[in-house]
Amino acid sequence: MIRFLHAADLHLGGLPPLLSARDAAACRERQFMAVKSLFLEGVRRGAQFLLLAGDVFDAPNVPREASARFFALLGELSVPVIIAPGN
Repeated sequence: MIRFLHAADLHLGGLPPLLSARDAAACRERQFMAVKSLFLEGVRRGAQFLLLAGDVFDAPNVPREASARFFALLGELSVPVIIAPGN
């Protein structure tokens, strides 16, 4: 049996425009930590690969630090990751 984790439309970095800069940064950090926890728990439970479908980020122009951090997380995983991009 093949076991995998599927997640879609993460929209990392997408935040309501009414947040202060400090609250927006805290929200982005919580988003990242939630995704990290999801991925690590999936691997812990035996996922043989991760399938990410749709929009990983909320905007086409992702800050370099955010994309580097996300892809570094993927590189730390012990399983392959397949990304089927959205828009």
